[in-house]
Amino acid sequence: MKFLKTHLMRALLGLPARAGWRTPFIRILKSAISEHPDNRNIEGQKQITVLALSPEGFRGDLEALAGSGRCRVLVMSSTWQCRMLYVFYREGLRPRDYLNPNPGSIEMSFKKALQSFYRAVLPQVYRYHGIDCVISYHIRVPADVDWGVASQETGFPYIVFYREGLFASAHAMHKKMAVLFDRFGFWGTKLVVHNESCRQLCIDTGLVQREKIAALGCIRMDKFAGKIREAKPLNTARKKVTLFPVSLKEGSKFDFKLLPFFNGVHVALAELAKKFPDVDFVFRSIQTGVNLSTRRLTKPV
Repeated sequence: MKFLKTHLMRALLGLPARAGWRTPFIRILKSAISEHPDNRNIEGQKQITVLALSPEGFRGDLEALAGSGRCRVLVMSSTWQCRMLYVFYREGLRPRDYLNPNPGSIEMSFKKALQSFYRAVLPQVYRYHGIDCVISYHIRVPADVDWGVASQETGFPYIVFYREGLFASAHAMHKKMAVLFDRFGFWGTKLVVHNESCRQLCIDTGLVQREKIAALGCIRMDKFAGKIREAKPLNTARKKVTLFPVSLKEGSKFDFKLLPFFNGVHVALAELAKKFPDVDFVFRSIQTGVNLSTRRLTKPV
């Protein structure tokens, strides 16, 4: 029954959409947009109205934006986003075939048709709701990309928050991400990442030009970071540093490849204990079985 309902819905939507009948879709998409429940108005605070695509993926960022009073956050029904996607695309494609299909392919013809449809429909939807820009939570959300590109082309910025906080200093990570970024591409107005390491990675791999990316931290952590800065210590106990190592034993055998690393960490902490005698350095070490022993370095050894 669900299968039949899905295909019936696509048939009913697909024929008028591909035939250029826009009016019913403008009405549908207007009604598919709703206010975020955490929106708040602050007297004298100028607000911008942002439309969040695929809102379920933001992990608290929308609540932070809405609660700040600086943004009026609207959310788009991801159900209707997907319905519109599959009116023009086939199901079951690889992610790159939705995001970055080969020129001249049948998938590229799907992409062009959907973006043309959105360019005709979205400006009227945006003016109705007073929307200034659209935001997405990742570069690789198929239902967001064509919507965002069409928005950008009709004068509404398309801003992407890269949800993953990549610390990508290793050469192998750069190589791996370069391959993924080449498959997916970036099509937005601005890319926002958590940290400078991720920003530099995106630039070095050619995903985005330097002027189109900013490292602004993790929005949903702003409130927590503020609380930490304002926190006062509850007591004057000595500061402590604790090392929690992992076992080198895998099954019944020991793997000593990481032994030089562990040795280096222990030596470095011993040196710090010598340099800072007012700090307790605690080593938690794994012994035979599951017994755990503790050694406290309160004096240089």
